[in-house]
Amino acid sequence: PLIVISGGMPRASYGDRHTVSIMQGDNHVVADLTSRVVDFLTINRADEKDAIETDRDDPQALVILAEEELVVLDLESESWPCFRLPYLNSVHSSAVTCSQHINDIPEQLWQKLIDAGDNQCKNFTHREWPINGGKNLVTPSVSKDLLLTGHEDG
Repeated sequence: PLIVISGGMPRASYGDRHTVSIMQGDNHVVADLTSRVVDFLTINRADEKDAIETDRDDPQALVILAEEELVVLDLESESWPCFRLPYLNSVHSSAVTCSQHINDIPEQLWQKLIDAGDNQCKNFTHREWPINGGKNLVTPSVSKDLLLTGHEDG
């Protein structure tokens, strides 16, 4: 069975930390978050072959909502790595102090930016983001635009 608890670390050493402990057999992982944990839940993979009486399913991901971030762990991969977030910044980021919009970015530069971003994400799972829903109402753009932002903390 998979066991997920809020905390789980010795209070003397980690009393001021925000952690979620995940245990299954010999695999134990502690997620150390930057802000207070609000809630967590597992996303289960629906299996059409399960009997209707089946009470539970094998979890594929653990979603942890903290006050300043959302963390999703891949429970189907061996070391339970994080999913790459489908957006650039955490939910709570520092204030924007300046911005610059650049339109019509050349395709070669755009691809180099994509490659640089991918190189920073090697420790993340390669699986697709497990939360889906809604409709994308944005039509594909003919040109690539870039919004650069500066923040108060750098």
